[in-house]
Amino acid sequence: MGQLWDQVQAYIDRHGTSERQLAKRLGYSSSGVFANWREPRQLPSAQALARFANLSGTPYQRVLDAVLTDAGYLPEPGITADAIQLRRTPSGRRTRGQLGRDEV
Repeated sequence: MGQLWDQVQAYIDRHGTSERQLAKRLGYSSSGVFANWREPRQLPSAQALARFANLSGTPYQRVLDAVLTDAGYLPEPGITADAIQLRRTPSGRRTRGQLGRDEV
């Protein structure tokens, strides 16, 4: 599943709702609308994404980035500074496997 569906699933889990109930809250008559949200072959409409962002309290840009990443229009998120920090030893020094060639 993709990043957009992860956001939808988090909303469902957090609010104890079903896909069908969420679809109705978003203005759809059936949960079949979520087929493209799981693995987008066709991008959901901007209006649908905005309604979900509003309902879930998620910034619209985050929802949009998720669907664009799922569809292959944006690259997967890269390594963040936090992830790099997690690779350091407790002293803050990088481990030997993390040193660049010129640092060894």
